[in-house]
Amino acid sequence: MLLNPTSGMTSRSRTVWPPRQSTGTLPTVAGMPLRRRVPGWILIGSTGRKSGKTEFACAIIRAFHWQCSLVAVKVTAITEGESTCPRGRESCGVCSTLKGDFQISEERGEHPGKDTARMLGSGASRVFWLRCKKRRMHAALEALAPRLGQGALVVAESNSLAQVIEPDLFLMVKNGHSSFVKPTAAEVMPLVDRVVVSVDGRRDLNPSQLAVVGGVWRLAEASAAICRGTAG
Repeated sequence: MLLNPTSGMTSRSRTVWPPRQSTGTLPTVAGMPLRRRVPGWILIGSTGRKSGKTEFACAIIRAFHWQCSLVAVKVTAITEGESTCPRGRESCGVCSTLKGDFQISEERGEHPGKDTARMLGSGASRVFWLRCKKRRMHAALEALAPRLGQGALVVAESNSLAQVIEPDLFLMVKNGHSSFVKPTAAEVMPLVDRVVVSVDGRRDLNPSQLAVVGGVWRLAEASAAICRGTAG
């Protein structure tokens, strides 16, 4: 069954492009172990700050949450000994306040404007912020899994997460006004299914060009018989 975010009914008249097939020999990145296949996940990365990554994730949530329960996850990966803040900020406290190898926080909507609060406000049933040391991302995901629920559809934000999981789709958002690509994006670029160019809030890929088929995220092209929805 194909869920169409642009109409109130199931559509069978659009062409669906299957995602990259898992071969078991996908490139390893930065010395990380083999990635684990995680059906039901769509991963959103970005080439730099102010690319529109969170807004794109929120647009996907808004388009699909009324048809199926969505869980959102924001991941902040911390490299031990790295002097550059993973969030591109000065002394924001994310790294220095991490207790242990990882921490999982659930968004309650108490601080409007935060990325996780925006995801919750867009319709996600639950939103988690996972802060973890890069070398412990596997363990962090194992701890997160029971909170997601079996068979959950997940919209996740991260570049580094692509080093340890193989989602249904990995989309990389790029600011069309900048050629800059931060190191964490460059590391995983060979794993990206589609680069999404964002210019002044407009993207060359919209939620109406995505679909969920049998619990799996797919890129889809609407046929002429299907009315497209808003850009989202």
